[in-house]
Amino acid sequence: MPPMKRPRPTVSLLSSSVLLAFLLVTAPVVAAPGAVPAPVPGPARSADAIIADYINAMGGIAAHGKHTTLQMKTSIAIEQFGLRGTMRAMSAVGDKAYATGNLPGIGDLKQGSDGKRQWAYDPINGLRVLDGAEAEQFRVTSAWNAEIRIRELYRKVESKNDTGPDGKSYECLVLTPSVGLPSTNCFDPTTHLLAFRKATEVSPQGETPTTTVFTDWRETGGIKASFSQETTVGPVTFTTRLEEVTWDQPWDMKLCALPTVATSGADPAAKSKPAKGKGKKK
Repeated sequence: MPPMKRPRPTVSLLSSSVLLAFLLVTAPVVAAPGAVPAPVPGPARSADAIIADYINAMGGIAAHGKHTTLQMKTSIAIEQFGLRGTMRAMSAVGDKAYATGNLPGIGDLKQGSDGKRQWAYDPINGLRVLDGAEAEQFRVTSAWNAEIRIRELYRKVESKNDTGPDGKSYECLVLTPSVGLPSTNCFDPTTHLLAFRKATEVSPQGETPTTTVFTDWRETGGIKASFSQETTVGPVTFTTRLEEVTWDQPWDMKLCALPTVATSGADPAAKSKPAKGKGKKK
């Protein structure tokens, strides 16, 4: 029986962060556009009210607490360059995470976190232990159940109203991490689901503004998630789609640790495929 599909938004962000890291080391840094969005009238609701509605819209705290591990496959398309590829991301309770991707003709990218230390490998910069803002951005995007831990993961959380790429008004949270620049998550005021995210991503090549638009929301297993994201990184736009998600199936968490040697080619995660017939695929 072919695997069924079931999304989880945290992993969407994890996979996007891995591809963003790849693009940021292969593309030039581009300044943010100078256009100023139209002001949104009316005072913003409190950050706590926006967070509460977001969690409820996603399915509630209880729904997020039912699982302990996750594995996901995502498809990638960068139409400007005619590139298509896949990514795999795995995460677990304790903020353990491992992700790997490959684009034909470009190479491999890997990132991991054991919950305390974050690392990355790419063909240009090699194997690195992340620090500062770069480590922090991977820590918060790869955190387990990040949707319900916003207050815990960020040093400061503020609310504001903003205008989206479509010209509509949105309720937003400005999220300031312990290290680095703030990001802004904006939510549909009717559905309370995440509509778009604006951030400045950090890499060895510098800082690059990014915008991700979340669409195709579906409910499965009591949780809503976006099946499709479109991200703009400077002059480049890429799309990602969730293809396969497996819940509560063991995987080799040793992959999260900093490798002693980083090599391209075969993905070591392939060795951690679970036994047939075990676990839950949705």
